[in-house]
Amino acid sequence: MKLVERDADIRTLINMLQESSQGRGRIAIVDGTVSTGKTRLLRILADEASSSGTTTLTATAARSESKLKFGVVTQLFSNASLAQDSATKVGDLLDEATRMQELSDPAGDIISPAHAQIFHGLHQELAKLAENQTVLIGVDDIHNSDPFSLQFIVYLARRIQYTRILLVVNELMGSVPAHPLPRAELLRQPHCRRIRLAPLSRTGVAKVLAATLGQDAARRLAPVCHAFSGGNPLLLRSLIEDCQSGPERQDARSARELTAGDAYRQAVLACLQRCEPEMADAAHALAVLEASNSYQLAGRLLGVSTEEAARLKHALVRSGLLADEGFRHPVAHSAVLTDLAPRRRAKLHLRAAQLLHDEGAPAPVVATHLLAAGYAQQPWGVGVLRQAAVQALHQDDAELASAYLELAKRDCVGEDDLTAVTILLAQVEWRLNPSASLRHVIPLTSSLRQRRLSPDQAMRLIKHLLRHGRLDEAEEALAWVGEMYRGPEPKAAVEYQAFRLWLSCSYPAVARRAAPTLEPPAEPTAPVPSPAAESRLESITLLHTVLSGAATDEALIEVEQTLRDLRLSDETLESAATAITALNYADRLDTAAVWCASLLEEATRRRVPAWCAVLSAIMADITLRQGDLAATRRHAYEAMAHMSTESWGVGIGSPLAALMVVARELADFDVITELFNEPVPEGTFATRSGLHYQHARGLCYLAMDRPHAALRAFRACGERMQEWGHDIPAVVPWRGDAAWALLALDQHYEARVLAKEQLALLPPVPTRTRGLTLRVLAAASDPVRRPRLLEEAVHSLQSAGDRLELAKALADLSHVTDAPDHARDLVGRAQQAARECGARPLLARLYAEAGLVEPEPSRQSGIGEPGNEPVVLSEAERRVAALVSEGLTNQDVADKLFITVSTVEQHLTRVYRKLNVNGRRNLPKGLLLVSE
Repeated sequence: MKLVERDADIRTLINMLQESSQGRGRIAIVDGTVSTGKTRLLRILADEASSSGTTTLTATAARSESKLKFGVVTQLFSNASLAQDSATKVGDLLDEATRMQELSDPAGDIISPAHAQIFHGLHQELAKLAENQTVLIGVDDIHNSDPFSLQFIVYLARRIQYTRILLVVNELMGSVPAHPLPRAELLRQPHCRRIRLAPLSRTGVAKVLAATLGQDAARRLAPVCHAFSGGNPLLLRSLIEDCQSGPERQDARSARELTAGDAYRQAVLACLQRCEPEMADAAHALAVLEASNSYQLAGRLLGVSTEEAARLKHALVRSGLLADEGFRHPVAHSAVLTDLAPRRRAKLHLRAAQLLHDEGAPAPVVATHLLAAGYAQQPWGVGVLRQAAVQALHQDDAELASAYLELAKRDCVGEDDLTAVTILLAQVEWRLNPSASLRHVIPLTSSLRQRRLSPDQAMRLIKHLLRHGRLDEAEEALAWVGEMYRGPEPKAAVEYQAFRLWLSCSYPAVARRAAPTLEPPAEPTAPVPSPAAESRLESITLLHTVLSGAATDEALIEVEQTLRDLRLSDETLESAATAITALNYADRLDTAAVWCASLLEEATRRRVPAWCAVLSAIMADITLRQGDLAATRRHAYEAMAHMSTESWGVGIGSPLAALMVVARELADFDVITELFNEPVPEGTFATRSGLHYQHARGLCYLAMDRPHAALRAFRACGERMQEWGHDIPAVVPWRGDAAWALLALDQHYEARVLAKEQLALLPPVPTRTRGLTLRVLAAASDPVRRPRLLEEAVHSLQSAGDRLELAKALADLSHVTDAPDHARDLVGRAQQAARECGARPLLARLYAEAGLVEPEPSRQSGIGEPGNEPVVLSEAERRVAALVSEGLTNQDVADKLFITVSTVEQHLTRVYRKLNVNGRRNLPKGLLLVSE
């Protein structure tokens, strides 16, 4: 590659060579940063000299040979074409020199007479050589030369002014040589000239690029190439090489982006190796400090003065390795960092951590260095790592938080610190791999038995134990927590009350057994609770009232405000899940769906698998109650994809239950068999999740024509719900489903009794559960009462938005109506609802009963989801979409339906996504109008 922006320097050296050939000896000192072309310049001069008959003597000084006496001088004369007698004399002189004692002052200006005699002899031979020809003496990297050779260079420089000798020495700019005298002495000579090689300008970079990649590429890539290389020719060439050898090498001339790769990495290391050791140390220190990028701190890290640190950084900037703000490219930073030996690197990180901690740097900054050093046994180390882990969790970097805490756990010296770290580590691990968190939980049980856990830590431990189905150990821990809160001054009473309610709602069997030890104190006193604790108490209180049948509309509205103000975290996930579950059980399906979808989107965006799993399972139950089979199956499978069966623990019952019910509605008995054979922990049946699981099995038994097994499953659900005080039909309508089993056994009276019992437990408003109950009551009642009951069931189910159960109720109503036209209309509506739900078996039965052949699935352009799955809109979505398609504004729709504009917008967003349309103008009216 041709040298760029060096023409003037080459001309200067050639002119000096011509002057020397006229008997006016010259000295040139060429200095520049690493890899700026000093060696190449000397080679070009040597070639020019050789072509004109000039004798050229060259030598290259190496750092590894700087202790070799007269090493550079020996190289020079080994290249000389001397007469036999002169060669013999030079050899004798050098042999004698290498046997002599050290110079009395190798860095000074005084030499011993013996050495002066040797220098004189060597000079005489060079002068003799220059009598009849011009002599070029070139020394590359003179800053690495041995002190004896340096003294000879200075000796020679003083005596060549009137000879035919040109002395050219190359030096690293900014270096501090071990023997500084020669530079000053050379510059003092009147026949000496200094030539400085500057880094390439942006124009120079563009010229190099144009010569290799073409003018177009040069215009595009010059700015970034200059930024990445700092004008260093070696770094620039490496970037071009990466461009030519990368995946897009065939298109290198049209490349629009520049990727620094292995060639760039190797070039950075080459520059580092050519720097003086102090510069390399400074680069290593700055690489270790990374984000800090403080040369003052780097100086303290290396134990040098601020002035020296500033000089070294400036030299690195000139070399192209650094910009003022730090390394020019992440690859450069990585290369410099990996150049460090592991032990040296660890020591620098440890020293950096200490310095940064002493300066009051943020915990994550200090913790980064502790982690890189693999050591945290300082008195403050564990505390810093814990703080950094909490902040990493807040930024959704659970893997980094886990790494901090693993190191803290390893280097803990106190039992209290070890307990706190392990509790937090279990929480972090639950985010990443819930089943793996058990390895941190088990050791804490011994700490609990030794009364080394605080009440808050004990409650966290209990939740982990319950999730993993370790009920006995959890109950042992509950006894101790109860003791703590029976003291005269209980701590964090809000947290304790929220915990008691959570236990009652989620693990009611355990709560009942632990009730004697978990009674609240008579007069609780507590500090001001945290917002997270208040949120947990509010949401779990609502769920508890729903499960107890005492929820009010005001409470349900208030919990929406809680959800509106909530940002997902490990602390708030429980509150969010609880609040949405409460809305779901209260038959507020549309509201629950909107909030769950919003939080699930956030969890997905933030890539927290455990959150996604929990919210997907809740969403599966919501969409199941809306009759959306495709969405239910998708969310349930996603819940199980985000967390393995082992990670779900006793909570596995929820997604399995949803999948069972979908398989039942699709008459997919192979899937049902597979799900039945899926093992579940024994403790599952002591949970609310287990209640749904057992209920789903009962529904599957009904579909498999096993009414006795179904009846046993439903009655087992009822016994548990009554025992737990959660006998609310909206949670599990076990009486209504048991009535279906009794009808299959021709026990109509018993079925009617159970259906009436369930109806009596419901409020007199149109809800999904009321619609389900009225339908089974109609089936168990006299034919004359069925039409009225089914009409009310249809009204309730349509209002609630359960399209699947609405299809069934419409079909039943069509069988008992006397008007043929009305019956056909009902069948048509049932078919439409079944089609939208994806209930293929139900749809096939409806067509068969009507004596028709089911048509092929619609392939309307722009409607539906991939795989020909049906479009399912909730009733609220259908109402909003119908009004918008008629031209109403969002505000008009909100006023008409008594909802907020925000809710209208959220419904519309889901409608557009489901129907695959781009806006309100593309809404198909016919599909969205609600049948009256």
